[in-house]
Amino acid sequence: MSEKSTLDKTNKKAPYIGYKITVTRFGAKEEEINIADIIKKGRVKTGHTIESAAKALNMGIDEYEKYEKGELQPDYTNIGLFIKQFRLSQSLKNVVYNPNTPYYALKLRQLRIKHGYRLKDVAEKMQISLHTYAGYESGRNEPDIKTLIKIAELYDTFVDKIIRE
Repeated sequence: MSEKSTLDKTNKKAPYIGYKITVTRFGAKEEEINIADIIKKGRVKTGHTIESAAKALNMGIDEYEKYEKGELQPDYTNIGLFIKQFRLSQSLKNVVYNPNTPYYALKLRQLRIKHGYRLKDVAEKMQISLHTYAGYESGRNEPDIKTLIKIAELYDTFVDKIIRE
């Protein structure tokens, strides 16, 4: 399945509780879905009851139910358990806060989403490849100072706001 995911908000303290993600599948119309809904649908699709899902994930029933209600969200270390157990899309890893992601990458993503741009839109405006800009947002690539200045101008902010917490 070809899909990409983006967040509608970025929050480091309580990463994505109650937040929705936007998923585009096969270039089709974007749809907003809640991570809790993804977990519940995955459980149902794989034939698990709440009890068997909790047991398979090695957690209590009350704790598991909080994930399905959106009161708890998987973090970067345990999202893989949900993906594996419920055969969910690997792209969910991209929407869960990774503590190893550099601050500038989180800030770039936050600014892009705040301004309503897609990755492709920013790459075109910056006149760089989509792969390069996506690398900035993932922390895989580090923009040079000239690129940071162009990005800051695009988002009408200061370089300082992008690189400092």
